[in-house]
Parts: sequence; C-alpha cells; structure tokens
Amino acid sequence: MTAFIGYDTPVRSESRPYTTLLDATAMSVEVNWGRIIRWCEQHAPTTASRVLPPSGQRAVHAAEAATGRVWPVQLHEWFALHDGGFDSQPESIVLPSNEPISVALAVRTHDELVELWQDNTDDLGGTEALMALSAGTETETFLPAFIPIGSDGAGDHLAVDTRGGDRSGCVVEFCKEGGATIRWDSIADLLDCTATALEQGVHCEGWVPVIEDGLLRWDYQP
Repeated sequence: MTAFIGYDTPVRSESRPYTTLLDATAMSVEVNWGRIIRWCEQHAPTTASRVLPPSGQRAVHAAEAATGRVWPVQLHEWFALHDGGFDSQPESIVLPSNEPISVALAVRTHDELVELWQDNTDDLGGTEALMALSAGTETETFLPAFIPIGSDGAGDHLAVDTRGGDRSGCVVEFCKEGGATIRWDSIADLLDCTATALEQGVHCEGWVPVIEDGLLRWDYQP
C-alpha cells in the first residue's frame, strides 16, 4: 500500500525555472495529504467523508496570532487543506491513532494545555529556558511552542514544535501523562509515513491501518 515522495527537491514549472524550497515543502504536504484522502475515499469512504473543508486563510492567520508563535509554512499548508473532522461520531482518524483537529480547536487546545502544564513548566526551569532549547528536544511539559494538529480523543496529541533550530517544524507526540517526544521531522514526513502505511499495508511508527465497515482505525503493533 505506498511509496515515499521526497520534499526537498525544487519543482520545475513553465512559468519559472524552479519553485522556491518553501513552495516545494508546502507542495509535499498537499501531495501526501491527497494520497491519504484518495486512499480513504477508495477503502474507507466513511472516514473520508468525515473530514471538513478548510476554514480559510483569514481564520488560519487569526489562529497563528492567537498562539503568539510564527507558524512554519507546512503548518499553514496543513490547515489550508482541511479543518479537522466533524465533532460527532464517527471520528475521522486519518492519522495514526489521531484525528486532525480544526484550526479553532488547535488554539483552544494549545491555550488549555499551556495553562494546565504551567506549574510543571516552572518546575523544569521555566517557559523562557525551555523555549530556548532547540525544536525536537524532549520535555516533560507542554510548551507554548507546541501547536496541536491531531488528537487521539483520550488526552494525547500530535503537535508541531515551533522552537528554533534545525528541526523547527517537527511533529511531536505529547502524552497526557506528560512528555513530548519527536516522531517526525515535519508534517510532510508524517503524511508521507501515513500514506505509505495505507498504500502498502505497513506500519507507521508502530501503527497499522485496519478497515472496518468503511472506517479507518489504527492498531498499535510494537
């Protein structure tokens, strides 16, 4: 069920010799998301139908401002493709054990988790010190730099780490017990891994896709 698609190579176009690297990375988000949705439409149509259309650029920019962080280009592209899934059942679990969340829910979840974990952040050295560490550095708290993009519905989240450094924009998994661990170097990598798991029937970070009555779910097989 898949094949990896690179996202670092500039793309030739007729109007200009090559797109910028930012265009290429954003394009890889759209391409890999398209692979996921097409597969779901063919094999898990109920799941595909539960994904909502994007809320619009104005809403995304407002959300970015509300978090007080500069969002990487792939995060903008991510929310330009959808606005999460319907609030009611069944959920659109198109990511490994996670449902994409809306841009509005991303802001609410961000603010709630930052506040909830503030005491722990203070105990670990404070917001300023932890935010100064490079993106991808593991931490046992939820930082303002983490922008949620997915939820497993039980308290765990996928988030983009917007701290600085070579791995800025990586995707971390934040567990409700406390602790953020890097899982993918970018949203494009997450989507490529997901699409590959669907297309080839292999695992993505230990999660294996299973179809039941038109719905996609993920079984963990360590």
